[in-house]
Amino acid sequence: MARKPRFYLKGIPCHVVQRGNNHQACFFCDEDFGFYINSLQTALQRYNVQLHAFVLMTNHVHLLLTPEDTEGISRVMQSVGRDYVRYVNKHYRRSGTLFEGRHKASLIDSEQYLLQCQRYIELNPVRTKMVQHPAEYHWSSYQCHGLGNPISCLTPHPLYLGLGDNSESRHQAYQALFSTELSAVELDNIRQSLTHNYPFAELLLADAKARSYEVDAEGKKAINAAANMLSVEQIAMQIRLALIEQLPEIIAQSVKPMEQISDIKILQVNGMGTQGSGSSEGGAADAGNGSLADQVVNSALRYRAQAPILDSLLSEIGLKAGDINGMTEALQAPLKQ
Repeated sequence: MARKPRFYLKGIPCHVVQRGNNHQACFFCDEDFGFYINSLQTALQRYNVQLHAFVLMTNHVHLLLTPEDTEGISRVMQSVGRDYVRYVNKHYRRSGTLFEGRHKASLIDSEQYLLQCQRYIELNPVRTKMVQHPAEYHWSSYQCHGLGNPISCLTPHPLYLGLGDNSESRHQAYQALFSTELSAVELDNIRQSLTHNYPFAELLLADAKARSYEVDAEGKKAINAAANMLSVEQIAMQIRLALIEQLPEIIAQSVKPMEQISDIKILQVNGMGTQGSGSSEGGAADAGNGSLADQVVNSALRYRAQAPILDSLLSEIGLKAGDINGMTEALQAPLKQ
């Protein structure tokens, strides 16, 4: 099975994790931690990579790195791995691999999440119950960020520097970030990003979209449930209101066939009602039946259906049915003379 490729971008921070083989220890004393830090500093300088945060645990390491090119992080990890494994094998008279395969990595593609990831790294000793507060753990960048102890291989990120105008204010602001723990959702998002090699912010965006879809689905479900509780009369009223809203289009479509009639000759007209020859009685009866919406629709459709007939009938006697002026034009002509 092909290995999933890792992508690094110039100037984009990346969370990197390297674990001991089979989750076994890879640091055995303070001297081991010190050698690893010194080897890391040499590689960072050689390959132009900045280290913003770190924690060295007994069986794994977390690093927050920003490279100057796409190859920098890989070269740093390879260099440190070679030097440190050689040191451990010689010092402890052992052989074989020390770290678990390839390191895991996740881009931090939004400034909004960088300090969150940095807190995740420096809180590792607290989550594993090694200490109660990150300040109690020596091999962590919190010693610099929260307490002001200098660490030569560390380059504070601009977002950290923006927490205050001076060192003291930055330390206080940073310490305040640790007054609450990361939520279970935040922890899971960071871990999933590392496991699947996803950019951290991209995973959070996908999670937010999924939650939005869930809310929309619940809202539609509630609307449908409410609609199912309506009475027969309420449903009928909604149908009639919808019909009135669509009335212009209904009328337009109903007269489409009549648009093809070019000429009509009226020979005889017995009535215009919908009830046959008894049009006046039928019209009155129709007006008294049904709701207002039904009457409006029926009247409009009946008028549009009869309009061509009325227009032709009036034109036979010299009247125009377009408006009141057209209908009285023929009457006004003799008066003007």
